[in-house]
Amino acid sequence: MLSNPYYTGLVVFGGATYQGRHQPLVSTELWSKVEAIRRGRSHAKEKPAIRTHYLKGSLFCGQCGSPLSYEISRNRLGNYYEYFYCLGRQARKNGCTFVAIQAHHAEQLVEDHWATITLPDKTLTTVRELVISHLDTILKEHNHQAHQAETTLAEATAHSERLMQAYYAGAIDTELLRKEQERIRTDRTTAERQLRHLQTSRDKLHTALDQCLSVLHNGQQQYLAATDNSRRDLNQAVFDKIYLDDDEVTNSHHKAVYHYLLDSNLPAVLEGEAKEQQGVVAPEAKTRQDAVTPDKQRDAVTPDNMKNLQPVAGGSKMTLLVGVAGIEPATNRL
Repeated sequence: MLSNPYYTGLVVFGGATYQGRHQPLVSTELWSKVEAIRRGRSHAKEKPAIRTHYLKGSLFCGQCGSPLSYEISRNRLGNYYEYFYCLGRQARKNGCTFVAIQAHHAEQLVEDHWATITLPDKTLTTVRELVISHLDTILKEHNHQAHQAETTLAEATAHSERLMQAYYAGAIDTELLRKEQERIRTDRTTAERQLRHLQTSRDKLHTALDQCLSVLHNGQQQYLAATDNSRRDLNQAVFDKIYLDDDEVTNSHHKAVYHYLLDSNLPAVLEGEAKEQQGVVAPEAKTRQDAVTPDKQRDAVTPDNMKNLQPVAGGSKMTLLVGVAGIEPATNRL
């Protein structure tokens, strides 16, 4: 219901966005929270009013890489049973031999899989020390970048004002106004996002890091004690995809932050990232970045692209700082 920005005081007309004269009906913060929930359900392709399961959107076929869809059926005796089936086999007729797995079995496999991301105390302490040292070093390099982002925002505001003046004077038409507004909006969004990450406080970063490490310390215990909704949140926070084939989890891809924290080569990765922030790309780090492209991630599952995928975010390199700064508590509903 709240998908229209009108509720926040904005008006969209002819493809352009204007500040409305009406009073906002909801705060921007509330509107953003609703959008986040809508995006979460969209990510899982979930329709709560029809049929849903907390694992939907997280499970994929371990043979062909297609999503596993959720279904409730009734047998000839009138008994209902829940299962996940391969969309590649069912809808795309791709020749996949994976048929289906009962929902309770899939649940058990995922519960067991959570044990694989649990790290011992000594390892967690070492990882925390490495990451905090890295973050503190990177934060010192951000003052100049923050100034550039602030300059971009100021220029975008000034250009937007000149654009509206030209439009009201009849110097430009609505189509050009719309295109320029879209370009300015993109520039502003990029600069605001960059500035938000650059201005993230040291304490906030440390708190977010500790939240991530807490999941790695006792994630399985949290998961087993969680409600269905919280299990969905945990799975979507930690995993991009979990691959099932018959009676086992064959592989899983982690979200960017956890991909970093679980990387056995973490010291070298952080060193390469620190050099990049200073304008020097370490050859070994660049090779690792270029090893997997977004197109390869979307391809069917193969031995080459099933292992150690490099996280990708919107076509630009996802850094550990960006990942930690953008983390949201995965256990806020436990």
